[in-house]
Amino acid sequence: MKPESPVPIHSTDEFGRHVFRPHGNWRFWAEGDVIYSVACGPFNVEFVQALAAALKDIWASNAFTRKPGHLVQIERSIMASPEMLAAYRTVHERLPPGRGAAAVAFVVAPEVEGREFMLPLFQKIYDDLGRNFRAFETLPEAEAWVQSHLVERSSPA
Repeated sequence: MKPESPVPIHSTDEFGRHVFRPHGNWRFWAEGDVIYSVACGPFNVEFVQALAAALKDIWASNAFTRKPGHLVQIERSIMASPEMLAAYRTVHERLPPGRGAAAVAFVVAPEVEGREFMLPLFQKIYDDLGRNFRAFETLPEAEAWVQSHLVERSSPA
């Protein structure tokens, strides 16, 4: 796993102020044109509400020079309810123009709970949205894939 970054870190914990406590945590930081995340599940719907606010925060506090890549390292568990997956999909459907990642890579080691069951469900979400998504077991292979999807843009999005 990638060590903590010296740049500011954004976390779903900052935005999880709901009647029910969010289950799961997602920490973000940007390095150049890559958003790094470390997520730890299992995840619930309240978590997705906090995730949406954290995503807005990372975009507002970074001036990306091109459409960024997003690397998500998932620890412990990737388990989520059907309601969480529906909310996750809705958050990504409603991203403002220019706010989607050029490519999203999940890094999920074989021992992460729910890996075999949940990855196809996340893959379907991204496929249905027409977004580049792929899951990997290691960070170096995920970083190489994300970097291969970063393209220069001639005008801001």
